[in-house]
Amino acid sequence: MLLNEKLLSMVRELEAANQEHRRLLAYLVRVQEEERRIIAGDIHDDALQGMAVAAMRLELLGRRLADPEQAALIEPAIEGIRAGIDRLRNLMFELRPPALDSGGLAAALELYLSRQSPDAGYAYSLTSTVVDEPPDEVRVLLYRIAQEALVNVAKHASAAHVALTLDQRDGGFSLSIRDDGVGFAAEQRARSVPGHLGIDSMRERVEMAHGRWRLESGVGSGTTVECWIPAYSPRGQAPAGNPGAP
Repeated sequence: MLLNEKLLSMVRELEAANQEHRRLLAYLVRVQEEERRIIAGDIHDDALQGMAVAAMRLELLGRRLADPEQAALIEPAIEGIRAGIDRLRNLMFELRPPALDSGGLAAALELYLSRQSPDAGYAYSLTSTVVDEPPDEVRVLLYRIAQEALVNVAKHASAAHVALTLDQRDGGFSLSIRDDGVGFAAEQRARSVPGHLGIDSMRERVEMAHGRWRLESGVGSGTTVECWIPAYSPRGQAPAGNPGAP
């Protein structure tokens, strides 16, 4: 009897620790994303506006110059400022894509793929069977995991096609990213593949959320990244259910 009571007490302590862990994760995600929003807002309100004004003034100056050769000297400066504006806009998108809030996870991933794939040189497909939009913390985690996986694809995979799948099951949400690129051997993974630092980051994020993680790759057979993250409310309360493996 005493043994049963002790075991029950341990189970309760573990459940309390689990809920506290989820609350902490939700808090950390909120703080990180809020910092991203603030930085993106500062870029938009300060740097971008200032650079846009500078470009406009240079254009006005170029029109007023009587000497065409002098006016032509200004054009490279204007082009440089415009290129800087484009880079800052891309940075704002990377920090916090508006579609993540306005359109949801699938829409944000579709937009990210459409922006990245032309430069990376791969075709892509996105399939979502998600009925309920994930809570904000889960949505952000899945987006960041997909983002890091797709950065690795663009940098290292030399893939012709990438297939991304979102699913809702077992009281949570699953994400799968498959590419048909060059892949890498298991022993390389154990030594940490150069340039693939995002792999450990993705795994740690999933484990922090008490989710499941799987990475499968082989030389010449592409790479598959899969994860499952339990759904939980902003307060960190997880629904009842059996956590499924990816």
